[in-house]
Amino acid sequence: MSSKTMKRFILILVVLLLCALGGYLIADTVMKQKEKAIVEEQASLHLFHFDPNAVESVTLDGKDGFFRFTFQDADWKLTETDYTRDITINPAYLSTVCSYMSELTALTKFESSPEKLADYGLDDPVTLTCHIGDTEHTLYIGNPTPTNEYFYAKLPDNETVFGLDFTHGSVLYGDILMIKSSWMLNYFENEICEIRLERDNKVVYDLKRDTLWTMLAPIEGGNIDSATVDSMLTNLVRFELDSYVDIRNENHDLSKYGLDDIYATLRVNDINGKETIIDFAHSDPNNGVVYLYYRNENEIATITQNQSNFLNTQLKELMKDEVMKMDYYTTASVDAVVDDIAFRMEIDEANGIRTLDGVDITALGAEAITTFRALYDTMSNLVFEDLLPDEQVDVTAEPAAIFRYTMQDGTVSELTLIPADDEELTYYALIDGEYSGMTVRRRELSGTSGVLTFHERMMDLLADSQSAES
Repeated sequence: MSSKTMKRFILILVVLLLCALGGYLIADTVMKQKEKAIVEEQASLHLFHFDPNAVESVTLDGKDGFFRFTFQDADWKLTETDYTRDITINPAYLSTVCSYMSELTALTKFESSPEKLADYGLDDPVTLTCHIGDTEHTLYIGNPTPTNEYFYAKLPDNETVFGLDFTHGSVLYGDILMIKSSWMLNYFENEICEIRLERDNKVVYDLKRDTLWTMLAPIEGGNIDSATVDSMLTNLVRFELDSYVDIRNENHDLSKYGLDDIYATLRVNDINGKETIIDFAHSDPNNGVVYLYYRNENEIATITQNQSNFLNTQLKELMKDEVMKMDYYTTASVDAVVDDIAFRMEIDEANGIRTLDGVDITALGAEAITTFRALYDTMSNLVFEDLLPDEQVDVTAEPAAIFRYTMQDGTVSELTLIPADDEELTYYALIDGEYSGMTVRRRELSGTSGVLTFHERMMDLLADSQSAES
């Protein structure tokens, strides 16, 4: 190849290389411009950046009214509103709002013009603002898109219409159903001082707490198990509503929800005088829920059928088993009559005094002392069989058994058993001459753990002792 030809060939290669390099540089520039545009577009979709934990207050001017929430005493409080009904807020909702707003990023943009704002619901939007000192982070929120894929939103002094993720938009829109607490009962357990359940127009229980729980009805002074009631309340205050159904209507059609035929009513009062009254419909087998109506708030909500099991609570589940529990250590004497057997026990446990019909039991030894105490317990631990507070009882009828306790402070309490049937298999229990609403089975007197059985054991021990002495 001649030198001239070689030079021409080299020149061609150089030209081609320069063309390729130029093409690469042009393509690279275009790519960088595209990437820059994408980055800028992504940046334009990033609406806020702030510390959610620094938010001092949140204002929401929405379809249900104006609300100002302030972070006080480590929790969110409703400090200002023109909402006309009583409301207990859901603090977790405000924490979620701050979290969503702090790094809010739109997914897309929409065509924007003043005349189209009404189409987006942005001519009269919900206004949400997070306040940090003098700085305000404000968002206008319009309607959801027809496909519920986005929520339309806008920033102040910015004509761009953004599309928010539907879930985020729903939360930030601030519907009253999200603002309200979702607890069925908005109380702390230790605030509740009275609770009453009516079922089928009858009082199941009406309980009041001072230090311990006492029963007001249906059996005044009934032997309530305070620990059981506290456990029930612990569960009740943790029940969450399945949903709110209708909280804006002033004139509900209660029959639409089966609330024209009330199954049960729950009344709760707290130490500050707040009262909640809830009517419950019969469970709906078609959708597995129970509708409930808050009378004071005029609101309808639902709970699941499983949650509604507490409405079927029986009074006896909240009571101690004993008809009349007496303290052995503060008892001075017991005078008992069962059938045709009468006996008297005298007790001064602190000084080791135990007598049965005048016989010193302490002197007979450990077995006699144990049996003596067991005899006392059979009377003090009489277990009721059923609760029949509406029974008509002749309190003057001939009793089958009487247990009269005289305490060391001089007070006297008496338990009387009146036959409830001809066979005397069941007795009505009277306490201090008044029907207690409880019934007692015969086995409490004559069964293997009954009063008569242990009285017989005590008498056998006395007979054996007398035989040994002779």
